[in-house]
Amino acid sequence: MKKFQFSLDKVRHFRQLQLGAEKVKLEACAARIRQIDDAAANLSSEKSTAIASLHSGGEAASYESFAAFSDYSERARRQLQSLREQAVAAFERQKSAVTIARQKLEVLEKCKERALDEWKAEFMREQEDLASELFLAATARRIRAARREAQTEPPP
Repeated sequence: MKKFQFSLDKVRHFRQLQLGAEKVKLEACAARIRQIDDAAANLSSEKSTAIASLHSGGEAASYESFAAFSDYSERARRQLQSLREQAVAAFERQKSAVTIARQKLEVLEKCKERALDEWKAEFMREQEDLASELFLAATARRIRAARREAQTEPPP
């Protein structure tokens, strides 16, 4: 019997590569969210530092600078929030793409398993047939040998 060969192996390999690529894209989306969160944390830290320095003895110019910084930080916070929402939406879309790629691969993996099981069953049937044929051939040889012996022996 010939060696097991799955006819869709190249497609299965392609699906594995595709799943890997989708996972890399998903990780990039997660990294983008972390990057935005880090930027938001830095902005918040800068605002806290500015408030602390203002409370420690600010002058009129400091209040004007703080007001301008406060306006800037609020715009930046809203922009970062918007970017985060977009990044989370992209992450969710990519998570769906990974799920779909995984399902496509699983279908091929199940097909391969089924084909391998069928191949093994056919192999076992062939082995059983071969064993039966060998047994019958050996039995036939023994019968022929016994008949030849019976013919060559003188009668008592």
